[in-house]
Amino acid sequence: MTHPLKARLGDKPILLMDDQFYTVGDYQLRLADVGVVVEHVATLDEALARIERTPNGYGLALLDLNMPEPKAPALLGYASELHLSPTSFNHGRCLGLHLWNQRATLELPYCYLSALPHFLGSAAGEFGDRDCVADFILDKATLLPSQLPDALVKVLEKWDALHRANGNTRSGGQS
Repeated sequence: MTHPLKARLGDKPILLMDDQFYTVGDYQLRLADVGVVVEHVATLDEALARIERTPNGYGLALLDLNMPEPKAPALLGYASELHLSPTSFNHGRCLGLHLWNQRATLELPYCYLSALPHFLGSAAGEFGDRDCVADFILDKATLLPSQLPDALVKVLEKWDALHRANGNTRSGGQS
């Protein structure tokens, strides 16, 4: 039987952006168990480059919040918009806000996966300033790797509901 996450994503991989290699392996194994391929990148700049190279190539992006400051000009502007300093704990938001602002063309659903979810900060336009930010941040400290596939199905369902409410089309893997 096909896991609902695999059915939802089809052949599209998940892009996992995280610089903490000790957790990435467990997530990759659990997602592989349900037939989902994961491409791991360790920097914001590398994630942005892959998304730009294959704009419709991913079914979901998992973004770690606690990332070093990006170097890509396309992301640096978001750091100032979010009032981040070079030592802030949530530079992953730069890519998240970029994906949110480009959602009409990229159609790439995303969520955050972080050991520091309390550092997310205010919505800053992300998720339409709705009170649903908590739906799109998964806590590494409480989410077992074996629970990740089911949690991602819920994220994609909430992403669809959010976009239906905003009058946008469904985003993600399969239509």
